[in-house]
Amino acid sequence: MAVTAAESSSLSVADRARKRITWRLMPFLLLLYFLAYIDRTNVGVAALDMKKPLGEGGLGFDDAVIGIGAGIFFIGYFLLEVPGTLIVERWSARKWIARIMISWGVVAALMGLIGMPQLDFLCAVDWCAVFRPVTAALGKLTSLMRVTPPEMQNCTCNVKQFYFMRFILGIAEAGFFPGIIVYLSHWFRYSDRAKAKSQFMIGLPVATIIGLPLSQWIMNKVQWGGLAGWRWVYILEGIPSVILGFVTLYYLTDKPHQAKWLPDDEKAWIMEELERERLAKQASGQTGLWTQIKLAFSKKETLLLSALYLSIVIGYYGLTFFIPAITARLEGRSKIEQTVIAMLPYVCGLFAMLWNAKHSDQTGERRWHTVWPLMMGAGAMGLLILSGDNLGLTIFFLCLVGIGVHAYLPVFWTWPSAFMTAATAATAVGLINSVGNLGGYFGPQVVGQMKKDSGSYVPGLKFLAVSILIAGLLALLLKLPKKTVVKEA
Repeated sequence: MAVTAAESSSLSVADRARKRITWRLMPFLLLLYFLAYIDRTNVGVAALDMKKPLGEGGLGFDDAVIGIGAGIFFIGYFLLEVPGTLIVERWSARKWIARIMISWGVVAALMGLIGMPQLDFLCAVDWCAVFRPVTAALGKLTSLMRVTPPEMQNCTCNVKQFYFMRFILGIAEAGFFPGIIVYLSHWFRYSDRAKAKSQFMIGLPVATIIGLPLSQWIMNKVQWGGLAGWRWVYILEGIPSVILGFVTLYYLTDKPHQAKWLPDDEKAWIMEELERERLAKQASGQTGLWTQIKLAFSKKETLLLSALYLSIVIGYYGLTFFIPAITARLEGRSKIEQTVIAMLPYVCGLFAMLWNAKHSDQTGERRWHTVWPLMMGAGAMGLLILSGDNLGLTIFFLCLVGIGVHAYLPVFWTWPSAFMTAATAATAVGLINSVGNLGGYFGPQVVGQMKKDSGSYVPGLKFLAVSILIAGLLALLLKLPKKTVVKEA
């Protein structure tokens, strides 16, 4: 809702500006993140039918092909993640975010054509040979975790298409999430950023709550034109991103001084506040672009946050891997009950994220608001082991894990801009996000292999609990520079 005339007369300029900016930007950015997360993760649903034989509407893929395709996504993601955040900082967030959405929406929709003649030209290159060195390197890392990496075998034309499209999807999406994090720093003071980021990041649990059932419904109910349902999952969930990409060009505004929708007094207030913060954080000496980039890579805080985020993402994706096993134990219960129970950790995480971010902004405290969710999540993950077959306790502890692996997020992403400025923070955000997202490759593989070797989820749960605990311990090392704390006007 916009700021009304009555509210405008009763609120201070600071309150009016914050409220107007929030309602102008956050609902739209939330929608973009919702679509981004669905387009990235819907392969998990579509893969169920992609593994069916060719004669039954599938592609005959096995788990190894699906797993390698999931990992190849991050190769492309790495290549443009840091450059993408720099483009947002130095060029235009509006144009770059629009480019990302349009390109990833097109690629996501084209995923629905894998195995069809329209993409046969991709088979001229042996993409398996191109990607094999990288997957082998990732395999060495997973082998350190006692996980045997899958081999690239039976590289048919369909498999080549799948690998290439996942690689291009990673390139297309790279820079979106950290780009938004940088973009928010152009509009919100440091003291307001955790709350703003929580309003954006609820797109993650919301996408899981809504996106998974939606993808399943499309796959089971939509077979238009004789095409299998899994193809329509990609097509129908990719098209909205293209449409919203063009809307982004006209709706978003890069910086406050360009905002025609912001009254002059509110515009002056936010510009003055952000400039005051910039000067407070300005490093002495040279401040050129390349100097700031080198500074971001050399800062110990960047390395610390990268290691922290990698640890927690491993735990997060391990959690998403484990939840289907919980619902599978609910024999005799309806599909609706199973779905509700599976979504409870994400619902709890959503509300915890909003509360933790708001409380962190109100108190100005960042470290413990990052630490406590992670410590609680690690403890709850460990207690899942002791819950045994008690479904009530299992669901309870799973919800606590959901709170832990979500509530820290918006506060965590305030750290780069707390001790870095401009391109330094932009580079750091891109690096942290790209390294951390490798957890999406390692987590499920480790838990899955441990389940295969032991026949139980207990070893995997122990691994995930330790991973989240390490993140919590690393968070204890974070320290907020006093000079970046700007009092509210």
